Amino acid sequence: MRSLRRPLLCCALIAGATVLTPHTGQAAVKWNVTDKSVHTTRPTKLDVVGTIDFFGVFHTGIGAWYSVPVVPDGFIPGLNDSFVVEVGGLLEYWRYSSGFTSGLGGSIDCSQTWYRLSPMGGVRWDFFLTDDWTVFGKGKAGWSIGFADSGLECSGVGVTTNSKDIHTLAVDLGVGAYWHFAENMALRLETGVNSIIAVGISMEM
Repeated sequence: MRSLRRPLLCCALIAGATVLTPHTGQAAVKWNVTDKSVHTTRPTKLDVVGTIDFFGVFHTGIGAWYSVPVVPDGFIPGLNDSFVVEVGGLLEYWRYSSGFTSGLGGSIDCSQTWYRLSPMGGVRWDFFLTDDWTVFGKGKAGWSIGFADSGLECSGVGVTTNSKDIHTLAVDLGVGAYWHFAENMALRLETGVNSIIAVGISMEM
């Protein structure tokens, strides 16, 4: 079920925000997704986002992504889409805590904190729905470098385990949307494997 919560939450946020977005004047929403004109260029972007995840191990952080369109007119002739290369990284704070009862009936509480720096690169596939909204799918991978590891500390049994810094493969797959609230600027909303919610500002370069 956890795998379904992220895309469902994101779809609900995007749908709700689309309905609630104010539109000036009496004109109806202009749908651009079936625009078949040729697009030879798209803007590069610099996005700064904050992330949070509270399923499993709690973690939160800040990231920055620089994106360059490599197929400006996309892969589907009948749709207004674009294929983009995206690179950047995340700096995250992680916290693990758990409590359980030992076989002798005592209470044991364990905790651990650490930071991760995760440089990543990958792709983003944009679909331009309206003047206000663009939706996308993303896929990135890299390497997480752990540091400032507190070690695993368990109270009630007087045990402290000095663990090594945690290094692991970093993967970020998910979906999201841009809300273009001003010229050359947008709000970025997304969800994925790395974080249940990521929100930030996108600036066209």
